[in-house]
Amino acid sequence: MSPLTKALVLLVTILSIVLVALVVPFVANTDDLNEEISSLKTQVQVANAAASRVGGENETLKAKLAQSDSSKDDTIIALRTEVTEKTQEKATLEAQLKEATSQVDKHVNTISLMSATQDQLTQLLEDRNALVSTSQSENVKLKKEAAQLVQANNDLAAQVTGLTRTVRLQGEKIVDLQEQLAGGGSSSDVAAGPGFLEEQVQASVTGLEKVDEITFASLNVGSNDSISPNTKFVIFRNGDQYVGTATVMSVDETVSVARIDSSTLDVVVGDNAMTGITY
Repeated sequence: MSPLTKALVLLVTILSIVLVALVVPFVANTDDLNEEISSLKTQVQVANAAASRVGGENETLKAKLAQSDSSKDDTIIALRTEVTEKTQEKATLEAQLKEATSQVDKHVNTISLMSATQDQLTQLLEDRNALVSTSQSENVKLKKEAAQLVQANNDLAAQVTGLTRTVRLQGEKIVDLQEQLAGGGSSSDVAAGPGFLEEQVQASVTGLEKVDEITFASLNVGSNDSISPNTKFVIFRNGDQYVGTATVMSVDETVSVARIDSSTLDVVVGDNAMTGITY
């Protein structure tokens, strides 16, 4: 046997020993590896099932997400539409507010004008009332002046009548004096003082009343004494002191009321009055 063959045999022997050393542990661990492989396969199956379930869930989630995105898009569109509508409504409300503000300003201006007009009307009414009051006062004053003028006219007429009667009486006295002088009579035979006429009626002032600046005197004679309306009286005091004249306005049987036409003194209760006499 050659050395090469010996070496080769030795090498083969060594390799066999090494291979046996390696295979024996491998064979011993094969069952464990099979079990581990089986366990790994089982885990792989479980993992595949889980992956499949997860994939299904993922698809479901994707579908839900897609639906959610679609719903969100719809919601966003709805919200945008609502925002647009609200914007339009806001613009409309702002326009209405502007119009209402304009109307309020117009009403305020109208109220201001009406207030100013009312103030003017109030002032005009006050001026009118003042003018009416002034006119009424002037009217009353004119009426009083007219009444005074009428009274003055009546007084003047009474005075003219009295003066005419006096002139006539004086003429008659002159004629009587001339006749007395022609017949040799004395001037001492002529009665002194007031001239007495026929149908003389004496009376007394029993009361006085003043109405609108006109004085009325009550006399203690009436129709039983032949007194009638418009009868003239001469009022005197202390027998021969001239006081004034009066005209009878109303009469009953025993009392008459006379208006004081003129007077030089204030007529008082107790003064005497007489018809058919002049001074």
